[in-house]
Amino acid sequence: MESRWIASLSALPRPHLALELHDTHRLGRKRIADTLLAATLLRHGVWAIVACNPDNFAMFDQLASIDPLEAIKV
Repeated sequence: MESRWIASLSALPRPHLALELHDTHRLGRKRIADTLLAATLLRHGVWAIVACNPDNFAMFDQLASIDPLEAIKV
């Protein structure tokens, strides 16, 4: 049971990446959730996110943010 819990910790974002993103982009405390999500995605090799609020992720250069409503207009 304990090894399963320890293995699940590897899926969590490394705090230094989230803190680095937060500091680099000078984000306030209300942006912590977006920053943690971006750090988790980047850590796992994800390069894009589909979000109804793509502006919340636009500052993360390594992560493309796609608005689904704009994507279906094409």
